Amino acid sequence: MTRQVGDEYPEILLVNSHDGSSSFQIHAALFRLICGNGMVVADTTFQQLKVNHLNDANAVIDAALQVPVAIPNIMDRIETMKRVELPEVAQLAIAKSAASLRWGDIEKAPIEPRLLLNPRRSADSSNDLWTTFNRVQENVIKGGQSYYDRKNFKRARVREVKGIDQNTALNKALWHVAEAVREHFSQSA
Repeated sequence: MTRQVGDEYPEILLVNSHDGSSSFQIHAALFRLICGNGMVVADTTFQQLKVNHLNDANAVIDAALQVPVAIPNIMDRIETMKRVELPEVAQLAIAKSAASLRWGDIEKAPIEPRLLLNPRRSADSSNDLWTTFNRVQENVIKGGQSYYDRKNFKRARVREVKGIDQNTALNKALWHVAEAVREHFSQSA
């Protein structure tokens, strides 16, 4: 199968500690070719799997083989998200939820949540749920938005989320937001 720019494809994300102090974590994930931005899926049919370091490598392999079972369901939901056109108010609600998840309190966010809706490339200008989710997810994870730091009286940029735990947790929470919006619009259609 030939992959094209804009396609997404499933991955298995393995999170491991460097010193064996925590379990292997296995997640269903997506990679979108347009932005080089990985997403961790918070799928209801596939929650994260954990394998203790004391187990042998076969236990990790066995756990990883459970991910592909959830993939068709995840890909079906993505196709549904692509068909859901969002009004501006729903897009802003997703951005506000993302800002709240990232900074706790929207009032403490360094930027206006609406800036998370800005596309980084023309291919992300659509208003469907999938594209909106991708724009917000990339902006909240990658950062880079300019703002005025009132504490230090200078221009600054939103920092990228680099910690794997925060990145994974934020991605999963954002997926739940997108799923809730998908369910809402699927029921009202």
